Parts: sequence; structure tokens; C-alpha cells
Amino acid sequence: MLCLLNYNIKEIMKSIRCLSIVFILFFYSCSNNSKEEEVQYNLNSKLIFADIVLNLYVKDSLVCNYLYDDLNWEPFKRRLFTDNSSLLKKYSPHSDSNYIKDQMETVRLGNNQNQYFSNFEIISELENDSLVVMNNEVYGMTLPVFNEKGDVAFIGFSVTNGFLSGYGELMVFKKNKDKWKRVERVHLWIN
Repeated sequence: MLCLLNYNIKEIMKSIRCLSIVFILFFYSCSNNSKEEEVQYNLNSKLIFADIVLNLYVKDSLVCNYLYDDLNWEPFKRRLFTDNSSLLKKYSPHSDSNYIKDQMETVRLGNNQNQYFSNFEIISELENDSLVVMNNEVYGMTLPVFNEKGDVAFIGFSVTNGFLSGYGELMVFKKNKDKWKRVERVHLWIN
């Protein structure tokens, strides 16, 4: 009888240990996946992404090889954050707007960054007048901003092609199976 009781206690203890291990693994997996990891993009990866999108953009319109040396988000912020039909709400409704805003830096392209835009001559705003007089298009753009999951990107463009002639727009890209696809192109202004 004592032997049988000892056997039952051993079986109960074994079951408790197994259940404890299962519970610990379950708890660990739940706590580990409770928050999706933010995808980090450094300046180089953003410049590479911007160059790919810029070349796509130019293929969609007239061929041009001039790009402003500052990648500036200021003219595009309102469309992402304050309009009722905000693109941010539409494509990434759970994103923290501060996470997006923190990425919206103005970057002036230095010589070491011009290599990312090898198909374009980088110019300053001051050089713009002589170019548009010759009816050349000059592109302005932003660095891309990404949501926390890294599956949605927003990037802004402006085009100047003459005195008081130009337009600005935002493009939205969505990642599906490691490939980026443009899902929307929104015109913001026109001169």
C-alpha cells in the first residue's frame, strides 16, 4: 500500500512539473508576442528606399535628372496628421503619430549621400530659378517614414517645372511578402 501511495505521489509530481513547464512556456510566448517589434530604419536604408521610389516616380512622369539637396517633410505633414481622411489613419490606424513624426527629419544631402541618387544632379533651392527658366523639372522629396510594423511607408514629392508651375503629392507604399507596392498617390497642391 505504501509503495502504491509513493507511486501515485511520484505521478502527481511529474504531472505538476509537466503542467508547470507548459504554463511557463505559454506565459513566455504570450508575453514575448504581446507587443510587435518596431522595425528600425537607419539613414542609409531610407536613402536607398527613397532612390528606388524616386526612379519609379520619374518613370511615371517626364524624364528629369535634378533633385533638391534637402529632403524636407514640412510641406507634407498636414496631410498625414490633420486632415479628416488622414492617410495615416487609413493605412496604419494603430500607429503612434509621435513615432511617425520623429522620423520626419529634414536631411540636407551631403557629398557622401549624393551617391544614393547617382541618376540625379543634386541642386540647392538657390539654383532652381535658372533651371526652371530652361523648362527643366526639379524634384523635391522627403525621406520615407514607416509605421512601427515596417509594412507601410509614406513619402512626399514636389515637382517644379517653371515659374509658378509645379505640384506636390504623397505616395503610400505597402509591403506584402517582402515586396513594396504603391497603393495610393495623393495630389496635395498644384500651381
